[in-house]
Amino acid sequence: DVEYNTMDIPGNYLIYSPSGSYSKQRVQMEYAIFLGKVLNRTVYIPLIGKKTTFWSHYNAMKKAINFFPMDRILDFNRLREYGTRLVPLNIPVSEMIASFKEKYDETKIKRVIVKRRYEQRERELIKALKMSRKKLLHFEGDFNPNFYKVFSASETHAVRQFLRYSEIILSLGNSIAATLGSYNGLYLPFCSQHYHMKDPRVFSDIVGKEGFDNSLPIYVSADCDFDKNWLSPLGEKFTLISSDTIPKTLIDQWRLIFPSNQIRIDMMSIMDQVVLASANRFFTNEISYFSEWVNFMRDHKEDSGVLSSTMSIPIE
Repeated sequence: DVEYNTMDIPGNYLIYSPSGSYSKQRVQMEYAIFLGKVLNRTVYIPLIGKKTTFWSHYNAMKKAINFFPMDRILDFNRLREYGTRLVPLNIPVSEMIASFKEKYDETKIKRVIVKRRYEQRERELIKALKMSRKKLLHFEGDFNPNFYKVFSASETHAVRQFLRYSEIILSLGNSIAATLGSYNGLYLPFCSQHYHMKDPRVFSDIVGKEGFDNSLPIYVSADCDFDKNWLSPLGEKFTLISSDTIPKTLIDQWRLIFPSNQIRIDMMSIMDQVVLASANRFFTNEISYFSEWVNFMRDHKEDSGVLSSTMSIPIE
């Protein structure tokens, strides 16, 4: 295993500042790993941080309770099989860059400002970065693969084939799924501008039309806190369960993984993803990073390490 924060790997490096929820930070990591292979650079993988709106807000966080090492969430031994050299961080990005400046001098670092309208320049940008001899490329801005059009989705998503949660995450998530028994899954994007105004009856009607067995409970996950009464039309037909109903003994194990209360709350989405990936059927919103990853795990059950599942139903 490569040690944290090392600067001793031969060759050049790449670093970026993540933002958003865990799911978005995971997608940003995927793209960084892909780009590292394209540019033949070792990639520093930042700490997972609590949910932030902008990358600058992520950089502004300094307290250790707001972060968690990404290599304790994902299986890095498997991830390295993709072919990119990876170095996980256990210090904030700002501290890593400061250490880099001390060792190599600021002139060895190239700042790459990521803008939302790079499409017209991107081919030239990637070509220039391939030729750059700077020791470290520091991407500043909203590091989002949707802004990069040079590569196809199949190319950038190839990293995903090597993503797998760590053994401790999978063990706990699968234990929770096994405890729940047979159930279906539902993800509600309450914070999504596109979906959050929909009448709650739309979910109840679609779930009913798609043949969800009302003898099975539905595990409900959402992208933010919401009024549970909103789901009352669905609750009239089905038994609804969520992370709030998970046995305390299993939740206590989750607390041991994430000692910090703040980061533990944000990381509950990880447990929800493993549980939803194991559901008999899954009703979801196709556009979110969260549900995209759940569907991927469901389609690659053996490689992902989750319990058996069967069907996914997208929202029209």
